[in-house]
Amino acid sequence: MKQILFVIFLFPSILAAEELRFKIEQTCTASKGSLDFRCDQESREFTIIRTGKRYFGVNPLDGTKYSLSVVEVDSYITILKNPVSYSGSSHIHIFQIDGTFYWTDVAYSEIKHEQEVTIRRGKRIK
Repeated sequence: MKQILFVIFLFPSILAAEELRFKIEQTCTASKGSLDFRCDQESREFTIIRTGKRYFGVNPLDGTKYSLSVVEVDSYITILKNPVSYSGSSHIHIFQIDGTFYWTDVAYSEIKHEQEVTIRRGKRIK
């Protein structure tokens, strides 16, 4: 009986999983504390999986999943915090209305001894 209940409680969360695919169209970077951004066109994809109220990023190299913290969700925007291993932050802002997103990274590089801001822009493709 316990095994059947476990399956019943597990099943709804499996049904709620949704794969969200995005395509980065442009990347802009500014360094050394300036807002003088250098922009380049890009064509790279990434995937986020939504399971209920939880979000997971998918590593494009090996398919492993990692948890994304939810900063804000409402009917217009979803803001997710991407975990980073450097001094700084990484946030993905997804607009519900048209599927556009902005992925911002703000970091300090100990190797270069300078700060850097990167903004990626694109669209949801699935």
